[in-house]
Amino acid sequence: MRQYRQSRMTWVHRVNITPCGIYLKGPIFEQRNRVLRKYIHHNSCFIRVSVVEEDGQELAHEKHTSFDKVIERHIRPYFGSLVSKLRIGQQYFHFLGYSQSSLRNHSCWFMCTFRHAKEGFVGVDTLIRNLGDFSGIRLPGRYAARVCIFVI
Repeated sequence: MRQYRQSRMTWVHRVNITPCGIYLKGPIFEQRNRVLRKYIHHNSCFIRVSVVEEDGQELAHEKHTSFDKVIERHIRPYFGSLVSKLRIGQQYFHFLGYSQSSLRNHSCWFMCTFRHAKEGFVGVDTLIRNLGDFSGIRLPGRYAARVCIFVI
């Protein structure tokens, strides 16, 4: 049983975005998802990004406190548009996707472009296109559920 459980796990680097800074963590042993299983030899090209408090706990909302400036200065630059990116060293990671459970945990996935032996250069657009044909889906909620990249 333990070997089976470990075969479904992989090492993933994490990034915590807090009101005061960006902190790198890991790698942490996590359960694989469909993308990590497909690109097993490129796991270092994927990072899980969480928005948390300084102590790593869920972002707390105080009743009489406005988070507008914190969001504008420290969070929106990474999530404000589809071309948002996060630079770590010399590598740029682009927003990739999220699942329902990662939304509850205030986290999502970013990836950097890499070269795959069969598919050539794989970036966000290529990866999503390789997941399947979703062009027939017209309802936004259904589309999001199908394209939701990190379904286990």
